[in-house]
Amino acid sequence: TLYQDVSYTSTTDTAACRWDDFWDRYSLIEYCEVCLESQGGNCDGAPLMNAKHETIHQFMDIQLQAGVEHFCKVVCTNSVGREVEALSDGFIVDITPPIGGEISVAGIKKGSMTYLKPGEYLVGKLQSLEIDEESNIMQIMFGLGSSPGTDDVISFVDTHLATQWNFGEWNGTNIVYILVKVI
Repeated sequence: TLYQDVSYTSTTDTAACRWDDFWDRYSLIEYCEVCLESQGGNCDGAPLMNAKHETIHQFMDIQLQAGVEHFCKVVCTNSVGREVEALSDGFIVDITPPIGGEISVAGIKKGSMTYLKPGEYLVGKLQSLEIDEESNIMQIMFGLGSSPGTDDVISFVDTHLATQWNFGEWNGTNIVYILVKVI
């Protein structure tokens, strides 16, 4: 039985396959071979390689095609030459990031800046985030920085996929930047 827990990956040059031990109570398993296939089959992602009696194999220096479904195939042979094979449910290489959204802040707008009065709550809201089917967004994080790209005022906080974050009552007078990471 192959483990079927991988749906998407972001790398095109490595892949790992893991499977349960195959067994044959009469003739014993001599060895197993493993390869990577695409929808066309025939081990075209990585050639059939001897995995001996291991139950995991790491493919290195391969060239997987983005957007194509790949499968891990394991073929085990017993001591009298009989074979059994199993094929995973597949995974897709996704190298496209989600399309960024806009961050809005409630307050008084003047040009590209938003102003808050002391005591108002600083709330950042992520809008218009376009997520492609295979991106599988795992977390959205909000931070606050004194310059773009640095979270030196308030470190990034995992919002558990919330698209809005309340930084609390704002009493500062400095310019700050709301930062968002989508992972």
